[in-house]
Amino acid sequence: MDFSQAKSSFLNLVNSLNNDVRSDFLSWCKEYFSSESSSCKTYFDLRTIAEDIKILVPQNAVLPTEQINHSKMDDQAPVIHVDSFLFEDDHIDAMVDEGKLSRNYCKQCGSTNVAPITFISHSASIPRIQFIFKCMLPDLNGKTVLDVGSRLGAILYGAYYCSSASKIIGVEMNQDLCKLQNHIVSKYGLNDRIQVICNNICGLPEVVQASDVIIFNNVFECFMDIESQQNIWKWLRNHITKPGTILVTVPSIEDTLNSLETGIDVSTWLRKVSIEDIENVLMDDEDTLHEIFSYIVI
Repeated sequence: MDFSQAKSSFLNLVNSLNNDVRSDFLSWCKEYFSSESSSCKTYFDLRTIAEDIKILVPQNAVLPTEQINHSKMDDQAPVIHVDSFLFEDDHIDAMVDEGKLSRNYCKQCGSTNVAPITFISHSASIPRIQFIFKCMLPDLNGKTVLDVGSRLGAILYGAYYCSSASKIIGVEMNQDLCKLQNHIVSKYGLNDRIQVICNNICGLPEVVQASDVIIFNNVFECFMDIESQQNIWKWLRNHITKPGTILVTVPSIEDTLNSLETGIDVSTWLRKVSIEDIENVLMDDEDTLHEIFSYIVI
C-alpha cells in the first residue's frame, strides 16, 4: 500500500462512521497521536527515521565499506541480513510476496527439498527498543547511555525518544555509518543529547567508565575475528567496573563468552537481572524479550 492508498483508506474509514462516532474517533486520533507521552508517538518518530534511512542504504542495510561475516554463525543455512529497525514483519511479508526476498532456499537444485533461510539483524526492532527503554531500564534522567557498535543509530534514536537520558553516545568504527548517524541526528535535531564517536571502543576508556547504561546489540561476533573478540571482552571486563552500571546485551554475555575462552568469570563481575524482576512485563512481550539480557556491575 502506497501513501495515496493509505490516505484513501483512512478517509474511507472516517467517512464510513456515523457523525457521533466520527467526532469521537477524530478527537481520539488528535489526542493520541499528539501526546508527548504516547508510545504511538515515539513509534512514529522512530518509524519516520527508519523510512528515511531506507533511502540511504542498500536493501540489506549493509554498506560496501562494512566487513560482515555471517559464516561465523553456527547455523549452516544461508544467512540474510534483514534489518529489524528498518523492516517490520509486515514489510518483510510484503517483500516476500513481491519476490524481493525469499524465506527458503533449495537444498537440492530443482527439487522441492527446501529449508528456511536464517534472517539476522544487527539492529534492534522498534518494539524491542521501546521495551528496553520503557520497561527494562529505570528512569535515566541525568544518566549517560552508551551504545557500542551503533551502526545505523537505532538504539541512539530510541534512547532519545523513549527515555530521559541526559547524554546518549554511539561508538562506531565505520566512518560511513558515523556519517549516516550524524546526518540523521542533525536532520531531526537530536544533537542536544546524542553524540556519535567514530572510534574503537578500546580507545575510549573514559567514555566507558562514565556511562551508566551500556548496550551491546549483536555487536562483535559477525564483525571481528575470534582473537579480536577475546581482546575486546577482556578490555571491557577491565574497564566496566563502576558498581551499578547496567549492561543490556543481545545475546547473553554467557553465550557470547562461552565460545571465546577469555577466562572471564561473569559471576564475579555482573549480576544478571531476571525478567521476572522487571515490572509491567506482559506475555505479549515474549517475542520482544527473546535474546535480550540485562546485568548490573557488582
